[in-house]
Amino acid sequence: MLTRSFSGKAICRHANIHRGNGLNALFQSIGTIGMCGIAGLITRNAVVEPMVERLRHRGPDDCGVWRSVDGTVQLGHTRLSVLDLSSAGHQPMVNPEGDVAVVYNGEVYNYPELASGLRKAGVVLRSSCDTEAVLYLYIRHGVDCFRHLEGMFAIALYDTRTQTLVLARDRAGKKPLYWSWRNGVFAFASEIKALNAVPELDLQVDTHALLSYLQFDYVPTPSSIYKGVQKLLPGHTLVFRDGHIRIERFWSLDAGRRFGGSYADACCEMDTLLEDAVRRRLLSDVPLGVFLSGGLDSSSVAYYAAKHHRHIQTFSIAFEDPTYDESGYARRVAQHLHTRHHEWVVRADDLLSALQHGAALIDEPLGDASIIPTFLLARYTRRHVTVAVGGDGGDELFAGYPTFLAEAFARRLEGLPHIVWRMAERIFDDALPPSSRYMSHNFVAKRFVLGMQVPRSHRHQRWLGAFSYDEAKALLHPDLRHQVEPTGPYVDLETWQSEIGAWACGNAQLYEYFRTYLMDEVMVKVDRASMAVSLEARSPFLDYRVIELAFSLPYAWKFHRGRSKRILKDIMRGRLPDAVIDRKKKGFGMPTARWLRVDLLDWTREMLRYLENIGILTSEALALHNRHLAGREDLRKPLWNLVALAHFLQSVQSTSNRTSQ
Repeated sequence: MLTRSFSGKAICRHANIHRGNGLNALFQSIGTIGMCGIAGLITRNAVVEPMVERLRHRGPDDCGVWRSVDGTVQLGHTRLSVLDLSSAGHQPMVNPEGDVAVVYNGEVYNYPELASGLRKAGVVLRSSCDTEAVLYLYIRHGVDCFRHLEGMFAIALYDTRTQTLVLARDRAGKKPLYWSWRNGVFAFASEIKALNAVPELDLQVDTHALLSYLQFDYVPTPSSIYKGVQKLLPGHTLVFRDGHIRIERFWSLDAGRRFGGSYADACCEMDTLLEDAVRRRLLSDVPLGVFLSGGLDSSSVAYYAAKHHRHIQTFSIAFEDPTYDESGYARRVAQHLHTRHHEWVVRADDLLSALQHGAALIDEPLGDASIIPTFLLARYTRRHVTVAVGGDGGDELFAGYPTFLAEAFARRLEGLPHIVWRMAERIFDDALPPSSRYMSHNFVAKRFVLGMQVPRSHRHQRWLGAFSYDEAKALLHPDLRHQVEPTGPYVDLETWQSEIGAWACGNAQLYEYFRTYLMDEVMVKVDRASMAVSLEARSPFLDYRVIELAFSLPYAWKFHRGRSKRILKDIMRGRLPDAVIDRKKKGFGMPTARWLRVDLLDWTREMLRYLENIGILTSEALALHNRHLAGREDLRKPLWNLVALAHFLQSVQSTSNRTSQ
């Protein structure tokens, strides 16, 4: 049964097209190369250096450690140099008086204005690094300083004057920050793998988190896969002093805010904010480019970037399978905007090779197969630049996912009895045979039917997730199942839904995506994939000013009569090719349905047996695979959820075994 402890220790304008030739050697460097990583401890029984060593992939350019006079407080940092490449940007950073020390992961895009204000107030800044501005803003304003920051960040400050540790995370949760207070040790880090380097924390997999993962494809914030380890909520601070913890919110979306102008006014204001958000994210002392998929979001970012950066570099990857490939659109946008475009043609063996090492990218299970092509794009981009700007967040702000169109249909069909939907499942299997194609008709139709068999408040999560609550519980081994009996379906989702009572229906759904799927799946995927190769990824759509404006607009200005991203499309009309603006939404996927039947058949069986052998799942998991192999059902999503879980646990167990020898 799942009773063992998983823990470990560590010691301190031209298109260029390249074809992949295997990635085994590439992955051998993961964990030894990566924007910044932060870590810290308050204890007398451990040192921070092993934690820092496990974060070197997030910052290969420099590292440092600070200790309080009595040695009980330790801060560690690994640095990816982006602004002020000199030693003046070294962290941990301490003010001349030695009162306050800071470690920081992220970018503050309004740094120039903040620095100017500090200088006018008489503060002498010794660098052009935003870390120093954060340090002095805290000294002047205390924990209220985080309200002044525009950007992405995870920050830790220790104030020797009050013996207080302060943690803070950006408004959208772009940068990760985990913390734990166990066995007399308070610890925090950018990734759990650093916490795993502290034996006193004795990290063990949490059964409740397993159940949540099976439903969501990720472990929802604030929980983590481990007992006693939490993610700091976005837009929150944590203050630790004298053994007491206080968590407070410094930013939230105002459900009562309504835009007061016309639709034309909203287009003008959104255009201005998006352009400024992109312009701010082009600030860098190292080479910079744009992730360009050929979709509307990344193409819009590329448009604004090209206005402010001559011959901006753009990057995309192409797939051999035409049903998954959208590189032609990316090339068309690059040609239209006169960017210096780079494209890498990824072969099936590149994807498969990357998959075998995928667990090295994350330290929690993530049932999103697109982390593999995301990593490949990040790795290819890092060969040319150190910073990449992308379109993450556009779908969540402007209702870009197919599920929003599905919701419009669902509202009209809600009166049908459940027996109709149960019959529809069988009909679809006969009328729409399963296919390995991207978003096949069978896959889409059956996902829709599944969502129509749960309450409206759970519908979108049922469309997005792998298993229902009952299915997830039935999969668990009986010895684990009884541990989660007191919980109910989607308790993590309902925590966020309790905040959206004042929102109009459509915007309430967008808020749900913003606080769940975007925060815990999309941004985790992008952060881990980019950090694994020391690439800083920036997201202009997640500028909090853009977020606040988007949520103040009527839902019909974002989704109207089956038309998604209405306002963004109208802003970009005439600036981008119509074929790009009007194309159907296409995700960043892989041919997982075929792989699970053919290319990865043996590996899939091995992973599912592993879960059964360690006492997590019953034999029902293998039965799911048998049904998929028979070709009568497309079970790519639930099966990928399970193999991703097995791959993660196997990797953790392997690490634990190595470090205990």
